[in-house]
Amino acid sequence: MNRVTLIILSLLFTGFSCKTSTTPQPADCDTGFLPCVDNITECCEVFCEEWFTHCGSDSTDCCFNCPPQFIPCENDTTTCCEVICDTGFHNCGDLLTTCCIDSTSHNFSWEIDTLGIYGSYLNDVEIVNEDNIWVVGIIDTDEGKYNAANWNGSDWELISIYSNTLELYSIYFFSENDIWVIGGGYPLKWDGETWTLYVLHNYGFNVVLENLWGTSSSNMFFVGWNGAILHYDGMNFTQMDTGTSVDLLSIHGSSNGEYVFATGYDDSGALGGHSVVLEYYNDIWLTIYSSDNYWPDNDSTGAVIGCYVYNDTTYFTRQGGLWKYNYLTEASSIIPADEIGMDGNHWWQIIVNDFNDIFMKGTSFSALHFNGNSWQREYSIADYYGWHGTHSERFDYHNNLLVMVGCFDCSFGRAVVIKGIR
Repeated sequence: MNRVTLIILSLLFTGFSCKTSTTPQPADCDTGFLPCVDNITECCEVFCEEWFTHCGSDSTDCCFNCPPQFIPCENDTTTCCEVICDTGFHNCGDLLTTCCIDSTSHNFSWEIDTLGIYGSYLNDVEIVNEDNIWVVGIIDTDEGKYNAANWNGSDWELISIYSNTLELYSIYFFSENDIWVIGGGYPLKWDGETWTLYVLHNYGFNVVLENLWGTSSSNMFFVGWNGAILHYDGMNFTQMDTGTSVDLLSIHGSSNGEYVFATGYDDSGALGGHSVVLEYYNDIWLTIYSSDNYWPDNDSTGAVIGCYVYNDTTYFTRQGGLWKYNYLTEASSIIPADEIGMDGNHWWQIIVNDFNDIFMKGTSFSALHFNGNSWQREYSIADYYGWHGTHSERFDYHNNLLVMVGCFDCSFGRAVVIKGIR
């Protein structure tokens, strides 16, 4: 009895221990693969849907991720939207999702033209295009005296406006039949046939004008000595109340003429001179800045000399740096002089072609240029003539052409036109 039982148990145990599993085992797959759903003994590649990429230690998970130049949309973070940069900016960064300022070139090729003989000098320039450039001042020649010249693309044509002995200070060009100049402190207008001189003293205005700006010949502003500003509406001149006696030297405004700015400076006073900034809006001139210090101190950033309006911002050259003033929000910012490289030079004029293409002109044909990323000083002309042998007045910029005017060895030298081509 006991023996039979042992045999049966032994057979049962032996049969149980020899049984094998028939369930398929999952395949050992490489990175990015998983056992197939319909056959786990084989490996199938993991494919992610659009906007998803492989993730996880074995790259078998799918995580939401936008491709380069795309980011999750604000209203649906499971969808990607393209990053489109404004004009003047470009996509940058490792994933092209940041907008960086386009840069313009610092590089100019310079040409020098001289006009007249000893005693000639130029005060202002207006670029219509590369084949039509106007300069004004006094130009003496062996054949006679002139006060303007026009570049026609190949030569300078010397011109006498109204009177060949009348020194011209400024010029403003609307069209070939609509040109304004200031000569002897008075405005003159060309209508395509004749020059008309407006002797302002005969109209009861005791003023001497220096500069001008306008949106049309029926909306002209003129600035001058002792805080003088005159407006011309196409028919009549009106003297405007400015509340200052500082000599006004520069004026510029918004394209629609709604906002206009004037800056002034005189060298009187113990601290180097007075300067003032005026803003015109709603038919009223208001002082928005004034200083008795030419150089910056603890109380101010020094004298303000030049101004230029671009879009909703007015740019001012200050001895303490570049002042940017948003006239709509009244927000201000100042880029310190040492960050720009103003290095104590006198920066009299500014032109803003674009927010990444800004020019400032200093003494002796020196210039500063901002290309969107950096400032660069241009001293090659000053070094060529010598810093104390030249005097530069105003400049103009148009379509990669920069033109500065003045004189070299001004008491005995000649009028100079400096053309920079980019």
